[in-house]
Amino acid sequence: MLRSLSNAQFQLLPPEILDNIFKYLSFRDKWRICSVSNSWRFIMLHWGNMFKQLSTDEYKKGDLSSILLPYKPYINDTTVKYIQINVQQSEDLMSTINFLVDNKCNQITKVNVTTTHWKKYNFLRMTTHCGKMLTELSLTFNCGDDGQYRPSPDLILRHCPKLRSLFYAGPIHCIRQWNPSFPTHFKHDHLQDLGLYVHNSNGTFEAKNILSVTPYIQRLRLGLQSIENTSPLLFLETLQQFCPKLVTLAIQHKYGSAIVIDPDLLGVEQKNYTNFGLENFVFHDPFDKYSNAQLLVQSLIGKYHQSLRAMYINCTYMRHDQDGFSGTDQLDSFILPSLRHLSLLGRINSFHRSSNSNVLHPLSCLITNSTTNLQQLDLTYLEGNIELGPFASQANQIQKIHLTHCNAIGSHQLASLFGNLASKKKLQLTHIILRCMQHVSSEVLFSIASIAQRHRLKEVIIDHCDNVTIEGMELFLNNIPTYSNGESKINKINASLIYQSSGSQVFPEKDKIQQVLHKLDARVLEWKLSLTSYTDFSVHLESYNCLQYRKEKKDSTKLESNTLFPTCN
Repeated sequence: MLRSLSNAQFQLLPPEILDNIFKYLSFRDKWRICSVSNSWRFIMLHWGNMFKQLSTDEYKKGDLSSILLPYKPYINDTTVKYIQINVQQSEDLMSTINFLVDNKCNQITKVNVTTTHWKKYNFLRMTTHCGKMLTELSLTFNCGDDGQYRPSPDLILRHCPKLRSLFYAGPIHCIRQWNPSFPTHFKHDHLQDLGLYVHNSNGTFEAKNILSVTPYIQRLRLGLQSIENTSPLLFLETLQQFCPKLVTLAIQHKYGSAIVIDPDLLGVEQKNYTNFGLENFVFHDPFDKYSNAQLLVQSLIGKYHQSLRAMYINCTYMRHDQDGFSGTDQLDSFILPSLRHLSLLGRINSFHRSSNSNVLHPLSCLITNSTTNLQQLDLTYLEGNIELGPFASQANQIQKIHLTHCNAIGSHQLASLFGNLASKKKLQLTHIILRCMQHVSSEVLFSIASIAQRHRLKEVIIDHCDNVTIEGMELFLNNIPTYSNGESKINKINASLIYQSSGSQVFPEKDKIQQVLHKLDARVLEWKLSLTSYTDFSVHLESYNCLQYRKEKKDSTKLESNTLFPTCN
């Protein structure tokens, strides 16, 4: 229908309608539409946002200038706002930049470049042309320290005065001779988001040199290389002196490390500056690259314990030794009243060799002391006996509990955790996730069912927990009320059961599986159930879900009805 419309009819469409249609199209899609007909071409080329976003990701060829050349008359100073360039050859980057500059595209506000290097004169040509308009700049140099030139962070800040977000990952050119230089009394008044991952630092680059001129930083992401030769106390002093408005601090061993955390935690937030203090802290050092991790984490928590709202720690520094828990001895003294999200990940050995069995491990104390407003608790790969009962008794705001590979947490502790939560008159818990937990017994499942009896859960995930069997799932479901009037005590269940050839459990018969599926469908709105059998030579998987089950049930009922009451022609 649209193709049959004339140019005049197209022009009658309100601009907001065209925006709503075309905003979902990539530039490549828009380019293809231009070749459909003259009327489509006319509309697309005269639509104000046709060239607003340009990206090489949509083309095998990295040089955008050759692709844009036929449309040169339609590209001017106001058409291009965002460019994303991912190329291996710096010549492709330079030709694209030269094309945009030659066409006077001086209103570009966002640039994202991934390449090996960027020649200085070409970078300066771009920033001279549109540097005063740039608000977001991301540079990723995917190469080693090969001696090629790359613009340094201080050069970028000097030439982009309105930059709000700067991300730099890669080596700095001639870093041993490089010394960040700024004009006297220079301050960058707009930068709020700064990410620095200097691969070839080798202790020669200190974040202080950049932070001293960026007083309005709200989110700071640093590679461990940037602080490896800086003492934790000096680094903390730097933050206090130069980053008074800091909201989020993320320290990783390198850019691209997997961080399993709510994306909102790493966002730049609008903050009321009447109360200063760090709110989000991420420390990701799974391979022990930073020797002072213990002191750094403890110093930051100690300084900002009143303001911290989310904390993610992934490291292995909290090991047990002959003297006890050298990395966690001070954690039991911290109370974090504002904490909403706590995530501890890493092979943290927490066996407590205390003669007093009533003394909790420091991590247990940290978790318990932080429960006043805690909404989400994630524990992964914690090797040790961490008592969760006291936590449950005080967790009035908890909404999500996620435990993964915490095999030293016994069934009694898990049952105590969920049993104490079930006994609460008011409970906000909505999500329970148990992955690869060895001690999820029938007692634990019963305590989870007790929560469902008194409260309402949105989701329960039981994934590859060794001791959970089809019989255990059946007993679990027997203690959950059936839903009526479209209401269920548990909205969603996702269970993955495993059977090992070396184990005592036998893969269930079809009739038993069907019984459990029937009970699942009578109690849960949305569900999935998978059973996997591992033998020495093969893997057998059976998977079921609510949509498939209900369709087969409906088809079976219809077939029976047709058999009993055949249609007469």
